[in-house]
Amino acid sequence: MILQKILNPISSKLVDYKYRDKLNPFVEFNRIKGNHKLSPITKGNVLIGSIRMNGVGQLFEGMLAYSLRMKGYKVYALMCGQGLEHCETKDLKLKSNYKCSICYKEQNFFCDTFGVEPLYINDLINNKERETIEQSCSKMSIESMLNPNGIDLEPEITSGLMRVLKVSNVKSENYLTDLKKYGKTSMLTYQATLNIFKTIHIDQVVMSHGVYSTWGAMIKACNHSGIDTAVWGRGYVGKGNILATHRKSYLFENIVEPTSNYIDYELTEAERKKTLDYIKSKRNPNSKVDYVSYYDKEEKGILNLNEEFKIPLGKKVFGMFPNIPWDGQLFSASESYPNIGEFAKSTIEWFVLNPDNYLIIRAHPAELAARSKNQMETFKDILFKLYPKLPENVKFLNSDSKITSYQLEEQIDVALLYAGTIALEFTMNKTPVIQLGKNFSSNKGFVFEPLNNSEYHGLLDGFSNSKLSLTDEMFENGLKYIHHWVYKRHIPETIIKLKGQLIFDGFFFTSMDELNENKTLNWFIDKLESKEDFVYDLD
Repeated sequence: MILQKILNPISSKLVDYKYRDKLNPFVEFNRIKGNHKLSPITKGNVLIGSIRMNGVGQLFEGMLAYSLRMKGYKVYALMCGQGLEHCETKDLKLKSNYKCSICYKEQNFFCDTFGVEPLYINDLINNKERETIEQSCSKMSIESMLNPNGIDLEPEITSGLMRVLKVSNVKSENYLTDLKKYGKTSMLTYQATLNIFKTIHIDQVVMSHGVYSTWGAMIKACNHSGIDTAVWGRGYVGKGNILATHRKSYLFENIVEPTSNYIDYELTEAERKKTLDYIKSKRNPNSKVDYVSYYDKEEKGILNLNEEFKIPLGKKVFGMFPNIPWDGQLFSASESYPNIGEFAKSTIEWFVLNPDNYLIIRAHPAELAARSKNQMETFKDILFKLYPKLPENVKFLNSDSKITSYQLEEQIDVALLYAGTIALEFTMNKTPVIQLGKNFSSNKGFVFEPLNNSEYHGLLDGFSNSKLSLTDEMFENGLKYIHHWVYKRHIPETIIKLKGQLIFDGFFFTSMDELNENKTLNWFIDKLESKEDFVYDLD
């Protein structure tokens, strides 16, 4: 905190340095806004749960806030204001104090620029509440992470630390000191949110992600208080297209989305072609259909399993495509497979008992970059801790392998996933997928989803004996869902210009009237007001 006090007086200079070679979104918006005057308050109160700030990261909330202000709403924002010593941006490293000072200054810019009234955590917590939170943190243990009100905040606390440390299991005594730090963050955020509701009648809360020690604690406080919430985030589809759900994080809500939302819709031939063309284009990183691609170029060579792995012709070959461990466990854990390690262990156990079948494991390509950014744990670490020497019929490709997931998938009989978007692509390439974790592909009728080891090994037996396959019905279910997922659940970005890895590149509007009349943003506000699902239905 001392270093922050030293840095805060020069925070404006730090922000200038941050944007030294790129556009500053606050400056650009103010340039367009000019002397625009906002309308009087005639409607209800909306609370934006920004908490922490990253210019571009929360920019959609700024657009939403200003649009709501133009429509007569009063807009508040819960902001850290350096009231949280630790968060998912300000991690456990000393240099994160620079980020904290920049974040603090951008919180000020955000509220001034977009007509938002800030509510800072330090102003919302009294001394008695702070003391009881400190006491609860000191009593925290691996088995109990309750706040002063007896509310279990373990998911929020552990997810925050997992996000910072990039490890899949933080529930151990080795991490207890750090868990207490993020416990304090969650408890302060939870209490601050409750205290807002005691003094201001909030009609609607909007926040990003809805998970971790900050947003996760906030949405839990909202749900316990009966306050309507909407959670948004940028998906991997397109150039930062937006996902949104009511009441809980889109990361979990889409797991249980009913198939009735789309299954009876018959795709036209044009829609089928558009969807299949999109999936095909994803295999080519040069297509740029999405802003995320894990490969630099399209590998067109055909993989020869016999030459590369000495696998005899005619053998059944399974491909395993694990998530980055902490990411997979945090968002995709299932009851029988709570972590990637259980997935790996159960899988290899079957191949040990079935040596006539072969398994090729392809580590997630993003792990290469993640390890260079001080990620503490990779799938390789977990795998070789379980099996220092792999069975002869199990092969491993590390994240930096020149063999891509797509090349491997072309040559295997079955794909084994914990949970991943690649399930959509493999299904459309007629490769059956067994998925053990949970994500938006779950419960949609196009992947095989065993509930336990017995069912999982039974599926492996079935594919090994050629008694199971991807059916035409599963393919059609997948095609319908992909169309729904890509073109209906993802809301196109029509306000903010983004390039590359979601770098701000300007705005699509040139006046406040244009922003106020933006059809997509107004559609989003209509869904906020009506509480209807964010299923995009504009032409």
